[in-house]
Amino acid sequence: MKNLGTREISDNEIRLRKFKLEDSQDMFDNYCNDSEVSRYLTWKPHENIEVTKELLRGWISQYNDTTYQWAITIGGRVVGSAGLVSVDINEEKGVLGYCLTKKYWNRGIMTRVLGLIIDYCFNEVGFKRLEAVYHVDNKNSGKVMLKNKMNFDQVIKKVHKDNTGRYVDVNSYYIEKE
Repeated sequence: MKNLGTREISDNEIRLRKFKLEDSQDMFDNYCNDSEVSRYLTWKPHENIEVTKELLRGWISQYNDTTYQWAITIGGRVVGSAGLVSVDINEEKGVLGYCLTKKYWNRGIMTRVLGLIIDYCFNEVGFKRLEAVYHVDNKNSGKVMLKNKMNFDQVIKKVHKDNTGRYVDVNSYYIEKE
């Protein structure tokens, strides 16, 4: 496995790159302040841009060759984030996480983003397994995983806290490098 970290990945429309502090306004305006975007996630909508800037400072300070955290950009604007929320170098696996502004929901964008990341992680970095979970009520997130040929593993009961502090059930998916 090569520890390459977050490198730019793109297709014709989507560009994935490292976050910059200047991205805070796009992030706040496009998705961080939206309660629908964070509905099934662990974080609450950001009350102001300072919360977004603080998050970004943390992410930027943690970039290294084992960090995989991308800004999803379309037309030069940051419209979401995606990456590996955890990495196990010894097991050669990572756990995927992602979110996207509502403007691009149900248009295949996140399916393409996840596909780009899976390809990079398997074929460039050398991961052997990628996993992801989603809140059982967030069916669209599950569709993104299925479209990327991820396999259902199990329902994990009361394992993750949502943004209200409740423990919720999640569906677990995985994909292994062939």
